[in-house]
Amino acid sequence: MTARVGASPRSGRDGIDRSIRLLVYSDDLEDGGTAKAAGTLIGALSPRFEVTVLGVDRRMVEWIASHRPGTAALTVPPVKNKWDVRPILAHIRAVRRLAPDVLHASLRHPWAGQYGILAGLLATHVKVVAVENSPIAPRNARQRWLRRMLVRRYDAYVAVGDRVARLTESRLGLPHNSVRTIHNGGAIPEVTEPAARISAGPVVGCVARLAREKALDVLLDALALLPDVNALLIGDGPERSALEEQAVALEVADRVVFAGWQPEPARFFPSMDVFVLPSRFESFGLAVLEAMLAGLPVVACDVGSVGELVVDGTTGLLVPPDDASGLADALRRLLDSPELRARMGAAGRRRALELFAPEIMARQYETLYDELLA
Repeated sequence: MTARVGASPRSGRDGIDRSIRLLVYSDDLEDGGTAKAAGTLIGALSPRFEVTVLGVDRRMVEWIASHRPGTAALTVPPVKNKWDVRPILAHIRAVRRLAPDVLHASLRHPWAGQYGILAGLLATHVKVVAVENSPIAPRNARQRWLRRMLVRRYDAYVAVGDRVARLTESRLGLPHNSVRTIHNGGAIPEVTEPAARISAGPVVGCVARLAREKALDVLLDALALLPDVNALLIGDGPERSALEEQAVALEVADRVVFAGWQPEPARFFPSMDVFVLPSRFESFGLAVLEAMLAGLPVVACDVGSVGELVVDGTTGLLVPPDDASGLADALRRLLDSPELRARMGAAGRRRALELFAPEIMARQYETLYDELLA
């Protein structure tokens, strides 16, 4: 295979110089930070990488692949369970046919991507890299044992933050520093046409899946303590109906806009005064990074590796999870001071550009791939 123009080829197993074949596997079925991080990564990799995206949902696979022109997007049938033999065999055959040098599986939770990873482990001469985005605790001892056995076969195990890496090691009984940290990267959001403000008054905004772990119920409780503040919620999910009912019960429904899923959430950043993420559980908080890149000050709960993004008192404010009063106080502090919002927003943008650019993430993954293939 001929290396791409401008590539730095390596000598393949057949002795022919070629670029590095990278297979990115995703079994995501819906938009989220995991898929977005995978797309951002392949878009920032150097030309010496020949990338293919493999997954179980055509829309998601094509969306990830669209971040890098010329990237092949292939699908295999989803696997229902461990007895669903045909889709499992389809995974194995696809990986063997593609014969990648590296299989990169970005996991939205610890049990995601298992059949793509299995196919990589069963193929010859394939290095398997798994990326932990959400280190949820195993549900039982058997699951914990199976997980521990599997991860020991990975060629590299990566987490999106230091705290997430240490938590993963602790839960799986892995040696300290055996899980490598590579923070997600984020690009400056491109806004084609800014959305109109929902109110002339103060607006706090959030981009998140409407699920329990995002704790938007706590944000509504905080909003009830802030009678002049409006909330803009970008996203959809299983908790939407419950949240709408809660807003009515708290008598804040007239100050909350449920905008639903948006293909371009960055359009709404200019209409927010403060970005808020009240999560009970979070790995990295890619939406927080995008808000920082847009110059917004952030109020977030100090969970997962969010504290590695937000510097409390400098780029935003961190509060404990499930603390509506503390969340309301932090929002009020920022909303009452335009000067503080401007200073923290500018500091957050500088930090995001300096430490969390897509190119920084890509170079770190390239170093990892090169180490594995050396």
